[in-house]
Amino acid sequence: MPNRRTMTIIALAGLMLLFGLGPGQTEDYPSRPVRLIITTPAGSLVDVLGRLFAQELSDRLGQTIVVDNRPGAMTQIGADALNRASPDDYTLMIATSEATMLPFLKRSYHYDPVKDFTPIALLATSWTVFAVNPKVPADLVHVPYRGGGQAASDAVAGQIEMVSLGLASARVAEGGALRILAQTGPRRHPMFADVPTTAELGMPDVRMDTWFGLLAPPHTPEPIVARLVRESDAVVNQGAFREKLFRIGCDAAWMPPTEFGIFMRDDAKKWEKLIPAMGIPMVD
Repeated sequence: MPNRRTMTIIALAGLMLLFGLGPGQTEDYPSRPVRLIITTPAGSLVDVLGRLFAQELSDRLGQTIVVDNRPGAMTQIGADALNRASPDDYTLMIATSEATMLPFLKRSYHYDPVKDFTPIALLATSWTVFAVNPKVPADLVHVPYRGGGQAASDAVAGQIEMVSLGLASARVAEGGALRILAQTGPRRHPMFADVPTTAELGMPDVRMDTWFGLLAPPHTPEPIVARLVRESDAVVNQGAFREKLFRIGCDAAWMPPTEFGIFMRDDAKKWEKLIPAMGIPMVD
């Protein structure tokens, strides 16, 4: 009959198999470079934030993190790549608010950010400003862009009359190149202290906070999730890292997996009601 020590070893081996781990995988993770998918082009806010985070996380994990830009199809190309990755594929992704908006904007986007991926952590938030070319008095027609930088440039050039921008892209407005009408955050951001919030203008329901979080492939083993959560927490709560985020128009924000999952579900419910109410048609 097996003794107690043998039974303990068998039980531990069973647990490792249950989590999809071989001996040594947990303590050795990661034992090779990690891929970080960015769903927007190089130079975008998500790309800059992702690279800042990747450098800090790489230092803590002791492994190179390779940034893999997968822009296009309203972030679906990047989401497809993450969803296809196996739990031990060493692949992560910086997700944004689009992950909870797109199911109600694009028919072919069929991902649930909680069910179809593994939430790791909320990392940061930002918000949007509405700006117009100084020559324009009014009127709105939606024109989607792949990134805020090109949209800002076209607004400055007068090719489009109004634009919604993240705080970092909105810095092009400094010097009068664009006239910022409002910002959508919970308070005035110090970068634009003279610009009123939508709430101050009598529109408290007009909120377009942008969030940035870390997702892993579906069914990622819990021990690996725990390691990523621990190290991400340490990165986000570094004073130097928080200052870097502030300089690109973001606020550091920390939320672990369970709370992050609830946060995304609530965000999706908000867009499920708001997008049809705004009369925005779905696209293919």
